[in-house]
Amino acid sequence: KVVESLLATFRTADHDQVCNLIVRLLKEEQAQAGTVWDAVHLIAGEIVMRQATIRPVHAVTSANAIHYAFNHSSDRKTRLLLLLQAAGWMCHFIKFISSMNRPFPEKSIDRLQEVEIAGDKQSAIQQIFDQISVDADGAAAGAFTLAKQQAIVPSFVSTARSLIYTKGDESHRYKFPAAAIEDLKLMTPRWRPHFLAASTYYMCGSRESDSGIMTRAREVLAE
Repeated sequence: KVVESLLATFRTADHDQVCNLIVRLLKEEQAQAGTVWDAVHLIAGEIVMRQATIRPVHAVTSANAIHYAFNHSSDRKTRLLLLLQAAGWMCHFIKFISSMNRPFPEKSIDRLQEVEIAGDKQSAIQQIFDQISVDADGAAAGAFTLAKQQAIVPSFVSTARSLIYTKGDESHRYKFPAAAIEDLKLMTPRWRPHFLAASTYYMCGSRESDSGIMTRAREVLAE
């Protein structure tokens, strides 16, 4: 219940309140750093779920970068500071994106629901990527269901990478999935389906046009 409690706090509190809560949970041994990181990555994914545009994806890439620094530091104070910085940045992202004159609808990453999935694993994954550009919520629900029912991460990542190479047309379409794929490995297995589902909101879909570079490369090879 600690992760759910942290998620609820992220949604409504400022950075001081969130960081104070994290410090208290750590001091009272009600949570470990890994639990807090799960909540940080999940709220980052939820921000992208709520508005899948360039600014929100930086919540995921920022959490990824700070977690990398955390894992490569041996100093306890530095590690704690990095953990709190990651949490604080998530609050800033929510506040900033909420202040923009763009839709930022309520969506809860910990309340995703499973849906019926037809076909084998690979065809189901293909259906998810076919659906991304026409029904983002449906694609996320399918990814969540499939990840809950089967070990799909390697196949999902393989398909995602293939589409990034052919469809990606600017830097965010590369760095976001790279961060999300790394973060999946860092999270508790229980929460991976939720984050995987959230990541689909900014993944390249199979119905998107190929990038100009890929189109030109094919033309050159055909000459």
